[in-house]
Amino acid sequence: MVKHLLARSVRSNLGLLGIILAVLAMYGGIIVTMYDPELGDTLNSMAAAMPELFAAFGMAGTPATLTEFLVNYLYGFLLLVFPLVMSILLANRLVASYVDSGAVAYLLASPHSRAAIIATQAVVHIVSNWICLAIFYGGCSAFCEMMFPGELDWTALARVTLGLAAMHFFFGGLLFASVCIFNDAKPAVGVGTSLTVLFLLIQMAEQVSDKFDWLQYLTPVTLYRTTELMEGTGGVWQACVLAGAGFVMYLAGGIIFCRKDISA
Repeated sequence: MVKHLLARSVRSNLGLLGIILAVLAMYGGIIVTMYDPELGDTLNSMAAAMPELFAAFGMAGTPATLTEFLVNYLYGFLLLVFPLVMSILLANRLVASYVDSGAVAYLLASPHSRAAIIATQAVVHIVSNWICLAIFYGGCSAFCEMMFPGELDWTALARVTLGLAAMHFFFGGLLFASVCIFNDAKPAVGVGTSLTVLFLLIQMAEQVSDKFDWLQYLTPVTLYRTTELMEGTGGVWQACVLAGAGFVMYLAGGIIFCRKDISA
């Protein structure tokens, strides 16, 4: 770990974290207030009128509890997309922009090893995502308790949040490996971003109709089992697979960065 680089990376990306949290807080607050029975009936009517659209965004079914409502309308899509946007931007800022601009030469000229430099950036990338999800979980749960005392199952929502953290750890590893492989910023960010978006689109298509069930084998998002995690009936080993794959990609990205020709 490089302390000065760590401090600089954290300071320069606090604003991004704050923006993503603000957006999530806004959408989270809207979703929680929609738990009102009258609005719930309206949503159910809309879902019945446009089942394919709601299914594509992971909003199928009729939630019976506040916890089910949050998992259905918030954790199924919004909490996949917005932290992913932050992860993409962070990967670019922490690695790709340094290499593409040539500023990485100043880092490599320091007495710190490449391994220490890339490990520092990886830690910032990983922890930023975890902090984002942890703050949202705490804030959303507290708001739910204020609005609807005693109706939220904090433990069930925590399990889903941990599963979500594993999903984003996988996405983060993919993005981080991508920016470590390429020297040019466009492919460095583009390849990882394209793959993550493709995985999300495949998942959306798979949820629209039973005819597309075979698509579940083409995207790792299938391993994020919100319903099973919420009910406590499963989803744990799938989350472990996602986390393990994410760790391998972070490690592979770090090894590639340490061995590649930066000047190429």
